[in-house]
Amino acid sequence: MTFKEDVLKALNTQKTLKELYSLFPEHSRPSIRGVVYKLANAGKVTRIKKGGEVSYVQSVKDIDEERSQDKTHAKEEEERKKDTRKTPQPLKPKRLKKKSIKKKPVSPFGMDFSYAPEELVPKGVEYFPQSNETKVLTYAVKESKNVLLEGPTGTGKSTLVEFIAQEAGAPLITISCDVELDKIELLGKYELKDNMTKWIDGPILKAMRDGYWVVFDEINMAKPDILSVLHSLLDHRRQIIVKEHKNDVVKAHPNFRVFATMNYNYEGTSELNQAFKDRFGVVLHLSYMPPKQEIKLLIQKTGIDNSKALHMVKVAEDTRDLARKGEIPEAISTRTLVEWASAVVTNFTIHEAAEFTVLDKVSNEPAEREDVYNIIKNYFEIGRAHV
Repeated sequence: MTFKEDVLKALNTQKTLKELYSLFPEHSRPSIRGVVYKLANAGKVTRIKKGGEVSYVQSVKDIDEERSQDKTHAKEEEERKKDTRKTPQPLKPKRLKKKSIKKKPVSPFGMDFSYAPEELVPKGVEYFPQSNETKVLTYAVKESKNVLLEGPTGTGKSTLVEFIAQEAGAPLITISCDVELDKIELLGKYELKDNMTKWIDGPILKAMRDGYWVVFDEINMAKPDILSVLHSLLDHRRQIIVKEHKNDVVKAHPNFRVFATMNYNYEGTSELNQAFKDRFGVVLHLSYMPPKQEIKLLIQKTGIDNSKALHMVKVAEDTRDLARKGEIPEAISTRTLVEWASAVVTNFTIHEAAEFTVLDKVSNEPAEREDVYNIIKNYFEIGRAHV
């Protein structure tokens, strides 16, 4: 039965619009009025004005027709029941239950990751886009382009990749390109197992074979021999020849994707040569969110007041200056700001919330933590409750 028919049936007795509103709370008042006016114009409903009150009721002809139809339907139903009692009914065949076939989940990117270990697929990742970077990475994934993300620490390079992997349902691993990373750790090695020597794949070979996504974190810190191993992986060949393992040629799974992040001018980093950089089909530079945009985001996401949001962003900007100078290892990111503000609006003071949302993230060194704490003190009066 349509809404229009419901209203007409309700008007088999005289009712005001106010009474109709209470009968149909799930519908808006304008929609109820509109239906009543249409019924009145069509002659289905009569408008009655008594004193200062207007009410509506079904037209006499429609009421008689409806009652007649109800009687006819009731008589037909009674006859049908009599016939059913007299006539033996055939046995209905048992319906066989269809076996449910479990469909493999397909990601929005058109890639099947049903084989992916659940623990490797990112979850609960929130990313705050500044421009069209999510669109660019989506394009890169669909077109199987290698992606290089540049920018200072805390700008969300790794978080952006995690967010896209979460959207795709893709398994993601991170390989840190620090001074400890060598070819053995990257590619794999022979190990003695059950009195037999067996080759064990390193993280990159396992990712290539199984179709994982890989992030090379701080790739401009990698040793030259590591970068040389990656040359054939990042070009059209999409393979690595493992000389250490009988010249085994490992080709990348169709779902395999490569991302790399890098910071400029950090201790231990070096410039990537152009030949290596050209192997990345997409190069994306990320920077910090503009202060006004960051303040607006904090207020929208957490409900914190404008004054606190303004000073929190100023604290973050000062830590970013320190990180650029190399005086602290990590700056306050937009994500950390949101966590800090969220804690404050749940009744923690500024400095209480900073202890467990900010300070532990920027550094483990007491002196560096003290530097950041002093910045917070410069903008907030520490000690006043709920500042």
